[in-house]
Amino acid sequence: MAGTQYRKALSLCLGIFLMGKCGCLSISTWRNSSADIHSFWTFDSGVSESTIKNNPNASTLDFVWGASAEHIPAYRASSNPSTILSFYIPFARDPNRTLMANCTGPTPAECPGLVWYQANRPEFVVYQCDGKTPAWNHYNGEGWAESALIPLDVSSDAVIDWQVETLVRPAIDKGYDAIAWDNFGLNNNFKACGVFRNGRFVKLYSGETSGDPAYEAAMVSWISRIKKKVNAIQTVQKQPTLIIPNWSIESTYHWNDSVVFQVGNNTDGALSEAGFSDYGCASGCTVGAAWVNKILFARNLQAHGKAYYAINEIGDRDHPGNWSKSCAQDTLNCITAAKRQYVIASLLMAKEQAAGVFISGVQQYGWGSFCPECNAKIGDALEEPVVVNPTVWERRYESAYVAVNFGTETISLSLDAKYTYSDVSSGKAVTSPLVLNAGNATILLTHPA
Repeated sequence: MAGTQYRKALSLCLGIFLMGKCGCLSISTWRNSSADIHSFWTFDSGVSESTIKNNPNASTLDFVWGASAEHIPAYRASSNPSTILSFYIPFARDPNRTLMANCTGPTPAECPGLVWYQANRPEFVVYQCDGKTPAWNHYNGEGWAESALIPLDVSSDAVIDWQVETLVRPAIDKGYDAIAWDNFGLNNNFKACGVFRNGRFVKLYSGETSGDPAYEAAMVSWISRIKKKVNAIQTVQKQPTLIIPNWSIESTYHWNDSVVFQVGNNTDGALSEAGFSDYGCASGCTVGAAWVNKILFARNLQAHGKAYYAINEIGDRDHPGNWSKSCAQDTLNCITAAKRQYVIASLLMAKEQAAGVFISGVQQYGWGSFCPECNAKIGDALEEPVVVNPTVWERRYESAYVAVNFGTETISLSLDAKYTYSDVSSGKAVTSPLVLNAGNATILLTHPA
């Protein structure tokens, strides 16, 4: 079907977006991403100071999630000294690995660090409903050494004060601009249930992994309180310190749910580790209603002066032993042009003034973003995303045409004859009609005919 026949501007819907009452930060707080394709880095431990200082694409590197302290001077000496640098903190765990270095298992007998907490800060530790097992946060691919961090009761004022004074303030004094709170979410994935107060176990939550209003309310309360305290701290650059949680809305939540608005109002932005690749694109990237949900979530955040940054891991996500294997060793780890274009094109549908893309293998963080297409000069968007049909959207930029087919059927699109087109990855000429397969996208550079 011809693309122009069914074009409907998405802006007709955007007028109903509401976040409720909030003290939204100025849009200028984040780097402006309006023109071209903007990127960010997820950690930078494998990037040299020379690369940082001499990065030819520094102008579109907006943000670093978990920047290394020793790299701060290099960023400030680069051609883009205003890159937002964030300090990494897991939102509900004590990040002190030195304390936990000798942990070999989940019980006090196996973990001297847990014994220390129980003796010195017993009210800080959150447990499962048996009152014995800490609500250890354990993630796919992590061994015990990586996941053995004390789970904290973030409903506690004492814990929040400790987070701000022990973790946040020293980081801001080093020159960071923001705090990157990792693994935030509204689902109780690790079955947190209660804490010990005055030697007695007090139940706070049901211990169920989802659908617990008390747990949701506690997470909203934590982010509300932490935002007020952290924003009140001035950075070295005399700006309010930003907070940005790693927070992906999954199938449980919709972009316009009340609780999503509550969290959104109490953040300065969101890092989505799920991105548009669903942690790997192993069995396909994000499609269908889930894709629309993410786009509207990202656009609503930006409409209220907040940022949206999408991590897009590409690889064999279900087999951690394969994550570091090469493309030749595991073809699911091939970061193909087609997959890159899909996640970048999705970001370009969502992008307004504060959005960026990151691409890597699964958990292959710290080495920069694998995004050659991010060098393309596409200019500003000329229009809001346009609904071609229920599962195909397109958007025109000053020097590019972007289309995403997040449906299940192949579609044919007519290209405007006023331009000639070339594929952003290969440079090859593309002619009308454009055939776009299901679950695919295209970014075409446009040239006056």
